Amino acid sequence: PHCLDLQPEMKSLLPFIRDGNVRLIFVPIYNIAGEGADEGARAAVCAGRQEEFFEMHDVMFHWQGTTGYGNRNIRSAADQLGLDVDTFMDCYGADETEDLVRGAEAFFGAEMDRLGQRKATPRVTVDGALSGPGQVYSDVEEIVLSTQS
Repeated sequence: PHCLDLQPEMKSLLPFIRDGNVRLIFVPIYNIAGEGADEGARAAVCAGRQEEFFEMHDVMFHWQGTTGYGNRNIRSAADQLGLDVDTFMDCYGADETEDLVRGAEAFFGAEMDRLGQRKATPRVTVDGALSGPGQVYSDVEEIVLSTQS
């Protein structure tokens, strides 16, 4: 639920991402979150391979607490987003995708250890420093503006 609370602020970064000033690395943490986190992470990764990461990400958050994350619903979401559903479902069920999502946990743990932070979500770093809800956009904007001067 806290990641859902942060979602609007993260979406406000899209103009910076699209203009090439910001690179967003989204690390899907499946075992801290509740039901559907693993499925949602795999769905977002596979949609991202078809340039629809944020769209699937939005669907997964929209479903939180209301819609089941079964294969039928995941397939339907991919279809509604206009994805190549067969390619998407092959990716969704692939061991490679599972390994990628599982590997994110190790990356997250190491990053939080480096920052001396507990392993809880959401966690956002901006230019290597921890940034908190309500300050992510301003932290990014400050860095972008300082590099453009």
